[in-house]
Amino acid sequence: MKVLVNILILLSLFITSSSTAQNTVKAFDLYSHKHYNEALIEYQTICKKNVINNFQNDDLYYNIANCYYKLNNLGYAVLYYEKALKLNPNNTEAKSNLQFCNKRLIDKVDATEPFILSKWGTTISALYSVNTWAILILIAISIFTLLLYRFLVVGRNAYNLAAMGLCTLITILAILCANANYTRLNFASNAIVITPTLHVKSGPTEQSTELFTLHEGYKITIIQTVDTWVNIQVNNGNIGWVKTTELAVI
Repeated sequence: MKVLVNILILLSLFITSSSTAQNTVKAFDLYSHKHYNEALIEYQTICKKNVINNFQNDDLYYNIANCYYKLNNLGYAVLYYEKALKLNPNNTEAKSNLQFCNKRLIDKVDATEPFILSKWGTTISALYSVNTWAILILIAISIFTLLLYRFLVVGRNAYNLAAMGLCTLITILAILCANANYTRLNFASNAIVITPTLHVKSGPTEQSTELFTLHEGYKITIIQTVDTWVNIQVNNGNIGWVKTTELAVI
């Protein structure tokens, strides 16, 4: 019975993979012939299949963003470029297109570069997935354990101590990188305005005073969510409330 179940699982995965490949080829062909709306539908179909299989791909989000940009939907174009960069901060094409897209927004985005050490940290941690960093941690710890055993049995050795020190550094680096990746991917703190015009209120009610206005494509920071309202903060530090339906979490 277990063998039959495993065969059925493998068969379903093969069919899904084959179907996704067909959608990808079709979407690419539609996009190359400037049928952007039809290409978007195909890419979104792939995206839904990936969600079912608990799989995300930065190149897929990048392609979806390109379709939205060609359809002049800047809000969703920015959203999916940001999604691509959330998965892979080293995606240079998504970064370049996002910068170009931001120049067309009504509300200008603060383009301040992050602190150099923070930038390096993000670049290094994004080199591998959380699972890959976890594997590197296990390998480093295993090697360290063997070296420690050799150190205790054979005796003190300069090369042995140096190797143990290196394993310790690799373990610490891998832990930090895995934690940074996990935090970036699983704790949403930013969202994109997806409505043409967004009126930010002083409180979580329709009757609250209007404080300021934002436009589609603008990136905000989420402070807290209360029912159907979100408390947000913008680049200049201003705070207000908007409806959850007017934003899309990255």
